[in-house]
Amino acid sequence: MKKGYYIIPVVLVIFCLLTAMTTRMSYRNDLMERIQSYNYQSNDELQNVFDSKKFHSPDDLIQQADAIIKCQFSGNRQITDEAFYTPVLVSDVYKGNSELKGKTLTIVETINVIENYKITPNYFLLTSKGFYIPLQKGEDYILLIKKLPLNKARKSGTFLDSQYYPVSQTAFGIYRISDTKQTELINIEKDNIPFSQLSGFDLFASKQEQLDTYYQYKQQIFKAIGI
Repeated sequence: MKKGYYIIPVVLVIFCLLTAMTTRMSYRNDLMERIQSYNYQSNDELQNVFDSKKFHSPDDLIQQADAIIKCQFSGNRQITDEAFYTPVLVSDVYKGNSELKGKTLTIVETINVIENYKITPNYFLLTSKGFYIPLQKGEDYILLIKKLPLNKARKSGTFLDSQYYPVSQTAFGIYRISDTKQTELINIEKDNIPFSQLSGFDLFASKQEQLDTYYQYKQQIFKAIGI
């Protein structure tokens, strides 16, 4: 075979790779736009959260955290069907590596995107557990975080090394820095809360006990770290 004929397969491979990358990026951008109107759910029970996530006090969460940081949503969030990858800029460190200050970390938020086109038309939903509310732009947060572990499939690298997730993967790992407390309770049987309307929520609470317990944890954690 002449040398020139080898060029054709190589060109086709490069074209396919570029096409796949473009499709993937447009899919992510399109998904971000679509989910704004999707209803969000993260209802749970306190005892279930405490038992399944193995914490029963603010001290448990503080001890489990690799780092406790002050931060703000910064940049563009990436989305898959199973998680949000949310960039945050660290402005202070209360526990852990002080060199994290000034860096951008990626917080992996466990959110499932359900787009059931075939079985139930127009059934679109975002779901999580543990009363969790995704990080919102324009808010300052205290996050109790753990480093996402590496394995053979996840080799060390700049992007992977910056990935963390909230301790317990529930609302009890993130706290807005605000004196305003959420008072609204969600009727999980009747209320539909679109993703675009989550601003101002601290947790997906359906009972007053859930709100009270969350703010007790917040007060004690803030006191422990000197806020």
